[in-house]
Amino acid sequence: MQSSAASRLSPWVVPVLVWVPLAVLIPLAASQTAEDPSAGFLFGIRSAIIGGLLLAAVWHFSDRFPWPERPGLRFYVAHVGIGAGFAVLWRTSVFVAEALPDVASVGASMRATFAGPFVVWDLMLKFVVYGFVAGVSYAVREGARARAAQLRAARLEALATRAQLNALQSQLNPHFLFNTLHSLSVLIRRDPELAEEALDRLGELLRYALDHGTQDDVPLREEFAFVENYVAIESIRLGERLRVVRDVDDHALGLWVPPFCLQPLVENAIRHGLAPRPAGGTVWITIRLRDDVLSLAVGDDGAGADGTGERPVTGRGLSSLRQRVEAWEEGPGSLEVATSPGGGFCATVRLPVDAAHTAALPR
Repeated sequence: MQSSAASRLSPWVVPVLVWVPLAVLIPLAASQTAEDPSAGFLFGIRSAIIGGLLLAAVWHFSDRFPWPERPGLRFYVAHVGIGAGFAVLWRTSVFVAEALPDVASVGASMRATFAGPFVVWDLMLKFVVYGFVAGVSYAVREGARARAAQLRAARLEALATRAQLNALQSQLNPHFLFNTLHSLSVLIRRDPELAEEALDRLGELLRYALDHGTQDDVPLREEFAFVENYVAIESIRLGERLRVVRDVDDHALGLWVPPFCLQPLVENAIRHGLAPRPAGGTVWITIRLRDDVLSLAVGDDGAGADGTGERPVTGRGLSSLRQRVEAWEEGPGSLEVATSPGGGFCATVRLPVDAAHTAALPR
């Protein structure tokens, strides 16, 4: 990822480790081999300065073209070509810089670039320097990415555990249980079959919360089934006051998502948007997969929020969800809220799926 810790390092950190000894050795070697030691020493300093700038470019290059997961022959051949160009550019730049500002002598300096008995050895040395710096750059960046991935995984695990607790608190708090059990007690006398169905759904809801609360990811199909059980139980409590409209991309249900990424949005819409209204309202659940982005949107036609009223714009449940989707292992996700007083409330989770697996593939 471009935002990794390695990307935030100074561009001189890695090149300077190679440049410092070269800045000493190159002028000394040039002064020993030149007819005029002083001129050779200045020539060596010029070469070291230009080389340092090119080495910094190699460090940036390793970020723009990261080490592939499975490097092939094309990757290595490309670096051989780039290394050869690096060596030629370094040597040519030194001779051109020596000729400036006398433009007329630039041509002669260019011809002298590849003249002399040590041209091949000099180009080979510069090629080796490129290979060494490129290798060190990749090693440093990949090490930083690995550490960042470990930290992200540890953070995701901690957030998943917290999410399980939040989910259990949300689903099993006394208020929820009291309303559910009260509805069931009425149904047992009025409609025993419906009461039995509600008990089955409550059991499935509890089983999902306990089984998947500690997992890093779950199939969206199972998360959606969990939401359906939750909606069914709330429908028993609210009756015709609760209307739910579903617009679901079936293909998206095969993707893996963080657990409890959809249910908090539905709960927020029902509890804060519709339950307080005598007439109830409508909840829209939209699941879409577009341009390698999975979007989970839940909206309602309730009173909306302005951040100062009784309905929170970002309560504890939404804040926890935002942290979990931002730490999503497949890439940072987002949680966006659109609302206004009297204009309803819509919360949308977006997750990148370019690196995601489908539930049909082996894990």
